[in-house]
Amino acid sequence: MAFVNIYKLSDYIKEKTDALLARYGHVNALAEIIAPTVGTYDVQSSVTANIIVSLNTRAGIIQNVNMGIGTSIKLQNSYVTENSIIFYHIVPTNTTELTQLKSDLVMVRDTANTNVLDFRVNPLNLDRITGDIHFWIFN
Repeated sequence: MAFVNIYKLSDYIKEKTDALLARYGHVNALAEIIAPTVGTYDVQSSVTANIIVSLNTRAGIIQNVNMGIGTSIKLQNSYVTENSIIFYHIVPTNTTELTQLKSDLVMVRDTANTNVLDFRVNPLNLDRITGDIHFWIFN
């Protein structure tokens, strides 16, 4: 199959305006992958052991988490597959909480439900970490 030049779609499409719309469609599809819409979910500093967050976006922010030992944030997201690459990071409410982390935020994919990500922290001295979790999913 020959290479399709997206800048000259008028060669392949009868109406010139259809070629322009097709080019916009290609650019918009690429933009959604490179710079997706960021969704947010506010857990309102809940201190329950397991918080389930349903947020179906490629990029998102789970706001106002309050995590300690045994606390888990479970993100349900249909974009997560076994081939996904996921970037994630916790942004603490204040910088002194960074010194309380024995290890950074850990994420594992749930074995029972492949569309669930499980976030946990391991703080020092049984302290709690508050802040936001940022994530970005690539497929």
